[in-house]
Amino acid sequence: MIFKSSIRGFSGELADHLGNEHDNETATITKVGGDLYRFDKHGLPVADELRLMFSQMDMSARGHGKDDNHIYHVSLSPERPLEPEQWSRAWALYEAEFGLEKRIFIEVTHEKEGRLHKHRAYYALDERGRGLRISHSY
Repeated sequence: MIFKSSIRGFSGELADHLGNEHDNETATITKVGGDLYRFDKHGLPVADELRLMFSQMDMSARGHGKDDNHIYHVSLSPERPLEPEQWSRAWALYEAEFGLEKRIFIEVTHEKEGRLHKHRAYYALDERGRGLRISHSY
């Protein structure tokens, strides 16, 4: 399995990409790690809910004087379908390797042409406002 990743800011662009229901048959927020507030009961489109959730990460980053490179975006698109426990195991192994186990994150699942792929967007700053040290993550 190959994970693709990038460190980024510009959370609005990421929200548009992850919430894109035009290129994907479905785009669903499937998991949230940490204390991010969910807006799912307000009937918002996925991209709008993501924008609001990312704004919580943005505000925290600005509190540390950062405007960019505070979101670590990871995607996983396996060639074969995975069972729920296999998805969980894959994410757990990835998080353990890169020290992401206790990070705030948002998971979005896309279905495209009958195949599922998932994205996770992790808050990439520590409690002191320093960025994650992630290398060789592609």
